[in-house]
Amino acid sequence: MESRLARSWLAPISVGLAATTIYLNTLSNAFTWDDHLLIGANPLFDEQGKSFSSWLMHGSALASARPILMATLAWDGWLWSTRPFGFHLTNLALHGLNSILVYGLTASLWRRRWLAWLSALIFALHPIHTEAVNGIGFRGDLLASLFALSSLWAYALFRRAQSPRRFMALGLALLCFAVSLWAKESAIVVPALAALLDATGTFSSSIPSRHWRRWLFLLAALLTGGYLLLRPATSGYRALRPELPGAAVQTSASSWAFEPSPPQWDLIYRDPSVNLFTMSSVLAEYVRLMVLPYPLRVERAPRVILSATDRSFLWASLMLLSTAGLASLAWSLGHQPLCMGIIWFAIGLLPVSNLIPIFNPMAERYLYLPSVGACWALAYGLSGLGRNAKSSVLLVLLLSSYSALTWRRNADWRDDERLFAREVSGPDQNARVHFNLGVRRHRQGRWLEALESYQNAIQLHPGYVEALTNMAVVYEDLGQEDRSLALLKQAVSLQPRSPLPQELLAQNLERRGQTAAALRSYERAAIDFPWYWPVRSRLGELRATASLP
Repeated sequence: MESRLARSWLAPISVGLAATTIYLNTLSNAFTWDDHLLIGANPLFDEQGKSFSSWLMHGSALASARPILMATLAWDGWLWSTRPFGFHLTNLALHGLNSILVYGLTASLWRRRWLAWLSALIFALHPIHTEAVNGIGFRGDLLASLFALSSLWAYALFRRAQSPRRFMALGLALLCFAVSLWAKESAIVVPALAALLDATGTFSSSIPSRHWRRWLFLLAALLTGGYLLLRPATSGYRALRPELPGAAVQTSASSWAFEPSPPQWDLIYRDPSVNLFTMSSVLAEYVRLMVLPYPLRVERAPRVILSATDRSFLWASLMLLSTAGLASLAWSLGHQPLCMGIIWFAIGLLPVSNLIPIFNPMAERYLYLPSVGACWALAYGLSGLGRNAKSSVLLVLLLSSYSALTWRRNADWRDDERLFAREVSGPDQNARVHFNLGVRRHRQGRWLEALESYQNAIQLHPGYVEALTNMAVVYEDLGQEDRSLALLKQAVSLQPRSPLPQELLAQNLERRGQTAAALRSYERAAIDFPWYWPVRSRLGELRATASLP
């Protein structure tokens, strides 16, 4: 017999309340991690007192591959200026809406309100979502999921509809799909997820399936093609020119951005077999995290696996094959939500599987939309235990554990110091964690601690040019110019994608009075990076000064 709660309109409301209540302690958190790039270093937030329309007219802020994300940041900036509370409030509301949409979509597919309520409740409370909800810079995952789930729910309503209003649902589905693409590119899997919903066989509609399916997916293909054609090519990751204490970097060009140095897992981009071994381990870890979301970490660094005989790859292969086998068995036995949940999870991970190279091969926020399927599978497994005391105790323990982990993890996002300080121990360290911690300590004038963090980053990743240059700036601030010079020469020798090491080296040589050497360094930077006007400008000034009698 269905639960009274699950049969009433209170079910989706209770899900939304659970999703927002569990994140209430995020409202006092500061900006962290990528928030500083999207908000602190964004010219959109340098000007106050604008109307919202003038915020939207700020082309430098919205000219990106994710204009929907930037538009919501502009809205928050207009309402709250740079107060983190308002930005976190928006993220909290988006997660609540997404949890309600999970309920609506699940109920529309299977007409089993208890399954819908339990799936949505697991989604609302699951700790794996803490990165997406806490990080303002990761709001794209929340927005893409909001419109993707809306599109799929509208499509499910279209397939079930028996009235002329079905075409309103179809138009809404296509519109939401288009918007989801401009929120984040991971929404490109929505047509594949719609095809998966068609495979449920639960739609009782008079619409000729083959005829409409052909036209619908043609329209979806046109929307996808238009997005790929219009999407800006320059939307990848950038390393910002640091704004740290010290004269070495205090110039008008402090907001310039460059290609970052290759990461410590760079081999996966150059060797297909290493990519296969490593990403198989990553995907298996995603499966584990959906069941046992501990420990949670930011800036995850995948351990590069070089051989098919590596124990990690063998375990990953066994887990992935077992999961695929479970999906096949579930389908043959008629356990549709279990099978569909596993397939949804797999489809949702395709954009982040590194088939097309991505700079961050692993992140917890990538699981936000795929986790809907995992929540179906978990909820179906729990509901299959029956309605008895033992299953009720198990359900309460699971939801209580997830809630406690989520609430505790939210506290880790209080500020950068706490967030990154908790990440600097344990296996498979990411050098960027130490680098980010070093940047914070450097800005606070904690020189020796900053040096330690930068040294740890370089030890993990000797080719980390940004850590070398920042460490050189610390030594410059401490008056140890010889050490600073040695580090800058090392950074330049690595042939980075950034003109910053050459510029800082030239500045160091110029302060030492070695004008000829400084000129050569400026000239090399001007040749290698002709678009970087600060170097060209200083080169002209120095040449003019050097030519004076």
